[in-house]
Formats: sequence, structure tokens, C-alpha cells
Amino acid sequence: GNRWFQTPIPKPNGDPVTSVKEAPPISKKTAYNFNALLQLKDSFRQTFLGVGAMLTQSSAYTLLRLKERDCKLYWKTLLELFSCELDDNHGCLNVLSLPISANHFIVETSYFTMDDVVGDWSLEKVPPSVKRHLGYQMQVILDIRRIKEDVKIIAVPYSAPTWMKDGTSSDKAWETGHLAKAMVNTYASMLAKILQKLANTGIRVYGLSLQYNAILPETTGGEQHNSHPAMAMDPATSILLAAAIKTHLAAAGLDHLV
Repeated sequence: GNRWFQTPIPKPNGDPVTSVKEAPPISKKTAYNFNALLQLKDSFRQTFLGVGAMLTQSSAYTLLRLKERDCKLYWKTLLELFSCELDDNHGCLNVLSLPISANHFIVETSYFTMDDVVGDWSLEKVPPSVKRHLGYQMQVILDIRRIKEDVKIIAVPYSAPTWMKDGTSSDKAWETGHLAKAMVNTYASMLAKILQKLANTGIRVYGLSLQYNAILPETTGGEQHNSHPAMAMDPATSILLAAAIKTHLAAAGLDHLV
């Protein structure tokens, strides 16, 4: 009794996609070829979490540069994005996706996670790394919450540290490989420590995604990889990781997360 609606793949020339059409049920083979929305049959109104955007390191840096140069315009920009005034000039955003490792929109010169020290089993590098790598986003989020206190933050990792991955390529360690099963608990502990550090700075995260992208779609020389930090994860490993994260979040007093 479900109907799927799909939007076509964005046009190569960058023109916006404006058409929406009904499509057959999504299968594993086609699930990644389009953005899809499930419409429940005979349901006239459905509740969505909200309207959101991703706050990357580069976008936060740009906003803070604007704040330095024109503080009034900075606050006007945030108001237009997050205020819910009933007109066409306000975006009413209420969900933010927060990358908690490097993606392809960073201002630093190299990729990173919150602990890139090989063999740091104590994960003592996590708290200072959060301050260093997420500092721009943290400042902007605190400002956004002055406008919309209940904005929902969803933390999204792109990849585990390369030393926690198996099957990586020597020249594309960030873009290839999968989470090593022996590292599941360590990685789960690292994610919990990141969220705990954010909470200690006044940023209480609403939800956590296991990873941004579960597939590695590009192939070079028979090897699958992505154009940004990524990590493959099979269903069995995902289940183990979810269970381990739940344990570590509860221990950190963060078991409210979804």
C-alpha cells in the first residue's frame, strides 16, 4: 500500500530539477539513483522532522568571516535561514546535519577525523580535535540557537580514522576501505566522546548517523572509492556498531539520541 515518488538525477549543467513523478518501489539496485519520498497511501498529512541543511566547515568559516566584516548582515543571514516568519524571505530551517569528520567542504589542507593518531586506544586526542576541527561550526551553531533554540543537530561521520579501517588503498586511504570489525567498539567509543565534548560546550546533539555514505560508487583500476572521505560498511558491521554506540552513549549520559 505504499507509493514512491522520485526526483530525477540532477541535470549535468546544474539546472534545478523541477519535476516529480510516481515511480515503482525502490530496490537495492536503484536506491542510489534518485532522491525518493515515501508517501503513505490514504494519508493526507505526514509529519516530517523538518527542513534542513548541512553545516560544513567551509560554510561555517565563510559565515564567521561575514560576521567579522559585517555583523549586521551576518545576523540578517541567519534570521533569513532559520526564522519562521510567514513570508518568502525566511527559510525556517530547523535541522542541521553536522559532519564530525572531514568531507569535501573543508578549509583545512588535509582530511581528518577526531583522532588520527595511530593506536591511540585511549582516544585522548578526541576532545582537543573536536575543538580544533569543529570550532567554526560550533561557533555558528551557538549563534543559530539564539534564533532557533530547538534546532535539531544530527551528527554525521564520513569515515573512521584510516587506522581503524581495513581494505584501504595506499594512495586513497581516506576514500576507500571499510570499518575493521576489530575496531567497532573503539570507533563507537570515539563517536560517543565526540558527542560528549559537543554537549560539554553547550551543543546537545539530537541524533547520530552511523555514516554519511554507505557506498563507494566510483571505480578506478577495479577499486571502488569516493571523491571524498568515505567508508563502506556491511549490514552486520552496522548492527554491531549501532549496539556498541548505544552502550557508550548510555555510559556518557547521552542515551536521548536517536
